[in-house]
Amino acid sequence: MVSRQVCTVALLLLCGFIPTYASVYQVSLQNSNRYKIDYLTDGNLQHALRSIAAPSNVKELDLSGNPLSRISANDLNAFTNLELLNLSSNVLFETVDLGFLNDIHFREAHTVDLRGNWLQCESLRKFLGIDKQLNKNTRRYSNPVGEEPCNNQSEVKRVGIYCCDELLAPFADRLIDLKRKELVPNSGQSTESDRCELEKQARQRKINELQNKLTNEKNVLEKSISETDLEIINLQNLLNETVSSLQLDPSITNQGPLQLLRAIVQWYEEQYEKEQRDKDSTIEMFHRLVQMEKSLRGDVESLEKQKKTEQVNLSKVEDELTEMENRNDSDGDDNEDIF
Repeated sequence: MVSRQVCTVALLLLCGFIPTYASVYQVSLQNSNRYKIDYLTDGNLQHALRSIAAPSNVKELDLSGNPLSRISANDLNAFTNLELLNLSSNVLFETVDLGFLNDIHFREAHTVDLRGNWLQCESLRKFLGIDKQLNKNTRRYSNPVGEEPCNNQSEVKRVGIYCCDELLAPFADRLIDLKRKELVPNSGQSTESDRCELEKQARQRKINELQNKLTNEKNVLEKSISETDLEIINLQNLLNETVSSLQLDPSITNQGPLQLLRAIVQWYEEQYEKEQRDKDSTIEMFHRLVQMEKSLRGDVESLEKQKKTEQVNLSKVEDELTEMENRNDSDGDDNEDIF
């Protein structure tokens, strides 16, 4: 049989790999005030909880189905309005201290779900506040709906709706008893090493899920990188064609897309500035022509007035000339009559 110490070392080794996945978790908002967090470990629990923007608005926090072996009041102090805390189906095992839950200042909390964890009965009694030997009152929480199914083994007891392991003897006596059970073949009772193995398997399953998630995310990222590389190549070709059509310096085609884009943008900026200069020059010429038109129009009006004056004068001269001719003709006729 595997000793308790070996099992403990195995669990510690497994825990040692958990920080590798510290950034892998999934927070989902299932309604306006209910959050479910998956792929949690002891290493990324705090980071995942801090990622919730408004913890004081959360009414239900579901941490079930994760390989959590511990949790503290400090982790949950910000969730001041919790009504349901689901810690079921984790690996909160052995004599884990549940007293931390009484240190959390929940104003409305009334249900904490611990089903699916392997707990000592003593821990549950202290948590539920039914231990008569306690010197202080503990907070009471409502039980979730539905009892936890217990195996038919002599060690397994029930406290409230929960299955637990009764600690009947002092710790030293219990170790002797456990060792005796390990040495008795086919005793029909689970040994400490069996329980340790179950806990190890449960944690390993969760770690395998995290590994699969990491592998899937890696494949997605590799595909995305490949697609991005192809897009960069297409962009490079398009920029090279643009450089050629704009008749820019061919040597810049050896540069990266960003440098090419800057060169193209600079060309268009220079073209824009040139067009603006041409536009300003055209506008200035237009204003000059308008002024010239006004000046010429004034000159034309002045000349027309002068022309009319000249025509009047000319008409007068013609009239005078005609009168003089008529007068001369009349004088000639008179002279002929005299002779």
